[in-house]
Amino acid sequence: MLCVLVAGVVPAAAVTAVSDNPPPNFVRHSTSKYWTWFGPRDWSGTYSPYGLTLTSPSGADVLDYGFSTIACAASPAAFFQQRRAQLLASLQLGGLRFFGISGIRGLGASTFEQTLNFAGRNPGAAAIRGELVLTYGITSPPYCYGATLGRYAPSVRYAASIVTLRKIWQYTYYFGPGACLGTKTKPPCAKKKK
Repeated sequence: MLCVLVAGVVPAAAVTAVSDNPPPNFVRHSTSKYWTWFGPRDWSGTYSPYGLTLTSPSGADVLDYGFSTIACAASPAAFFQQRRAQLLASLQLGGLRFFGISGIRGLGASTFEQTLNFAGRNPGAAAIRGELVLTYGITSPPYCYGATLGRYAPSVRYAASIVTLRKIWQYTYYFGPGACLGTKTKPPCAKKKK
């Protein structure tokens, strides 16, 4: 369900309490007024009102999420094509390729999602593998909503790392301005437990 915050109003169905039941090896990280997340104790994060980046101690396993208001594209298909081209140009991975690109899925009447996998080599020549979840919302034309969730890790341990990265995302909560979907593509707007 897409809920765009207007003048600080949050529909009750979009507000979720921060979990008391994360995996036993996760701890609560609350170093920002906008984000609370649960993950391994030794992981760290950087935050802004419209995104966060979480990393393992080595910096090799990464969860990166950002969203913003954008100019509406001609169509959802045009948005996803443009976003993939932007990512190809901006991700600094040698031999970068996308694969497993899903069809465009509707998440309601005006929100769309596409998932894809990628592989390449970072500047240090290590093979990297990851997944991206792209979201496009038609909110108030000519303005729309775009979001990118990326999770990636070294290819040699990707199968184990992606499980942790997905689990961290499952226990990530947002308290800031903007849109909240409450789906796998974006954390729900949350209220702090009393």
